[in-house]
Amino acid sequence: MKDLIKKAKEYLKEQFDENCSMFDIKKNSVKNGAGILEADCEVDGIYAGKWHKKFHFKDGKIVDMDATRA
Repeated sequence: MKDLIKKAKEYLKEQFDENCSMFDIKKNSVKNGAGILEADCEVDGIYAGKWHKKFHFKDGKIVDMDATRA
C-alpha cells in the first residue's frame, strides 16, 4: 500500500507540480499492478485544495487520473 501512495504522490508532483499534505485512501482495487486507487487528497500548487482522486494503474504505473473537487 505504501508503494501505491508513493507512486500517486510522485505522479501528482511530476504531472501537476503538486505537493500532497493529506492522502486518505477510500478504495483500493489495485492487484498485480492494475486497478484503481481512490483517495481524498489535499494539495498545494495551481490546483490547491481538497480533491477526490482516482489513480488508474496498469503494469505497476499510473496511466491516468480522474479528479473532482471535494
